[in-house]
Formats: sequence, structure tokens, C-alpha cells
Amino acid sequence: YDGGQSSDGKHTSSVYTLTSTGTQFTVAKTWTSSGSFNWSASQPTSGDYNADGKDDIAILYDKGTAADGRKRDALFFLRSTGTSLQSPVETWSGSVV
Repeated sequence: YDGGQSSDGKHTSSVYTLTSTGTQFTVAKTWTSSGSFNWSASQPTSGDYNADGKDDIAILYDKGTAADGRKRDALFFLRSTGTSLQSPVETWSGSVV
């Protein structure tokens, strides 16, 4: 969720999960950025990325342009515990041309 910008110019983003009981969904906020995480620079996707049988979230993040003109990107993972998501961990950073 794109929470916009605070008065100091930092972006605020949150991740919500919807868990099914079979007859209804329960909504829970599982993470809110503590720094400046711009949701409009994010491409989220879900899948079982660590092969533990639980769906995780991966976010490809646009970190802007480096001084040499190359685009900078990062890959973040929010791993599932089965009942919640862990905070994002940056697992890769570099340039994709």
C-alpha cells in the first residue's frame, strides 16, 4: 500500500495480507516501512521463493540512476512464517540493462 510522503519527504509503504478462513477474509497489516520505501518504485510478486511450502513476497525495487547513468535495482524478500511475513531483506542490488 502506498502511504504517500510524510512532511520530511520520506515515502511510507505497507504490506497487508488477507487470510481466508474458508468463509471470510481476515486483513492484517504485516509490515510498514521505517525508512523511505517508495511503493511506486516497486514491482511486488508472490511465490514460494525459498521452497518451504509457504508463499513469500518478492519486490523488485527501482533505486534510481547511478552516477555513471546505469539504472540501479534491488530485490527484496518478505519471507512467510506461515502466519505472518518477516520484514523485507535486500537480497540483491545491481544494474539490469
